Amino acid sequence: MISDGGVTVQDIALPATGRLRVAVEDPNRAGPDKRLPARISVVGADPSPEPVIVFNFLGFFVDNGGTFKDVTKDPLPSGITAVQYTGVDGIVEFDLEPGDYEVVVSRGTEYSRHSEPVSIVANVTESMDVELTRVLDTTGFISSDYHVHSINSPDSRISLRNRVEQFAGEGVENFISTDHDARTDPNPTIQAEGLTEWLKGTIGEEITTFDTGHYNGYPLGIDPERPSGGSTDWARPEPAGQDFPSNGAYIRSPAEIHDEVLNQIDSKGNLQNTSNHVVVHINHIGSHFGPLKIDTSQEPPQSFLGAGEPEGFRLDPGVANFFHHFPALELWNGSTNGAQIEFLVERIGVWMNLLNQGLPTTFIADTDTHTFLNLRTAGARTWTAAPDDAPSSINPEHIGRSVLGGRATGGQGLYVQTRLVEADDANNHASLGWDRSTTLETAGDGDVVLEIDVQAPIWAPFD
Repeated sequence: MISDGGVTVQDIALPATGRLRVAVEDPNRAGPDKRLPARISVVGADPSPEPVIVFNFLGFFVDNGGTFKDVTKDPLPSGITAVQYTGVDGIVEFDLEPGDYEVVVSRGTEYSRHSEPVSIVANVTESMDVELTRVLDTTGFISSDYHVHSINSPDSRISLRNRVEQFAGEGVENFISTDHDARTDPNPTIQAEGLTEWLKGTIGEEITTFDTGHYNGYPLGIDPERPSGGSTDWARPEPAGQDFPSNGAYIRSPAEIHDEVLNQIDSKGNLQNTSNHVVVHINHIGSHFGPLKIDTSQEPPQSFLGAGEPEGFRLDPGVANFFHHFPALELWNGSTNGAQIEFLVERIGVWMNLLNQGLPTTFIADTDTHTFLNLRTAGARTWTAAPDDAPSSINPEHIGRSVLGGRATGGQGLYVQTRLVEADDANNHASLGWDRSTTLETAGDGDVVLEIDVQAPIWAPFD
C-alpha cells in the first residue's frame, strides 16, 4: 500500500540462479590438447524475458525495450535463452534461471553438433563434457568471412575481444575486419586471447558512400598517423567550403574509388601500389546497381542515369558510364532465408550477365555482422584457396590473390567444390585449388567431365 506522504518499504528476494558449465573437446585432434572453441546455445523459453514496449499512446514506434535498447538492437533468436562462447580452453560457465532446457554445442559448418537436455536447479552447477569432431574435408581452403564489423564501426558496439572469441567458436579461420570507413587490426586481440591456432584477422575497410553503394577493400595496412587507420577518401579532398556539386566538386566514381584503394598515398607521402593482391568488391549489390541504374544485360553493362541524376548523387555528370568491373561481388549477405532469396532472385542474374560477357567476377558469401546475440555470425562463408590450412600461417596477400583469381567457393551449411577433367586424361584437370590451373586445355577430342563434390554435416541436409 502506498500512502500519501508516507514511505513504503518493500523487501524483494530475487530467486537464486543455477549454473551451467560446458567443456568441449575434439577427440580426433592431433596431440595431447583436445580442447576446442565452440558455441553454446541454450534452447528454451526465457523464464524472465526483457519487456519490449513497441508503441506509445499515439501509435508511434518506441524503441525502448531492455537495457540500452539491447532487446530490439541485438535480440536473441526466438526460443533461445542464452548464447555463450568458450575461450581457447574450450570451457564456459554461466548463470541460468532454474528450468528445463536443451543445450546445443556447435562449431559452424565443418563440425558435428551435440544436443542434450539439462535441468537447472538453484544454487547447483550442472556440468557437461561434450565432444565435437570435424566432419568436412576442406583441405586447401580457408573458412573466411569477408564482411565483419566491430567496435570501430559507428553502427556496431561489439568489442574486438567478443568478436574474435565468437568467430573462433564458429569455426571461421580468417575474418576480414571491414569497419565503416576505418581500418582495424584484430590480430593483437587474437594473440592476447590465445586464439592464433584457430583464427587469423585480415585488415580491410568498408568504404561507405551514401549514394553509390558500399565497397570492401582488403587486405590493407594501417596508417598509425591517421585516426581512421588510413581509410579511403571516397569524397575527394576539396578546399573548405567548396565541396559542393555547384562548385564542380564531386565524389569519386566507382572506378575512381577502386583506383584510389589500389594506389594509396600514406601519411608520409609514399605510394602504395597494391594492385597485385588487393581486392575491392561491391557489398549488398542492390545498393550499387539499383541507384546507378546499371543494366548488366547490356554489352557492355551500362548505367542509365538521366539528366540531372548524377548531380543528385554528387557524381560528375561528365562520366558517360558509371558501370565499373570490380573483381568480386558480395552475392550472399547474411544468415537467414532472406539471404538465399536475395541471391536467387536479385543477384545471381547480375553475376551471370557479367560472366557471360567474359567479365570474371568472384562470388563472395559473408555475414555482414554488426551484432552479437542474433547469431548472424553463424551464416555464410567463403572458403578461400591457400597454400597452408593453418590459420596461424595465413598470408593476407594470398587471400587477396585467391579472390582476384576466382579461387573461392561460398555457401551456408554446404561445402561445394568442382573440377573440370579431360575425359581422355584424368590427370589433366582444372580446379580452384591454390596450385591448380583454373582453366583447362585438352589435347584430345575436347570432351570434358564436370565433377561436383558436395559435403555437409548431417545436421544440414540437402537435396
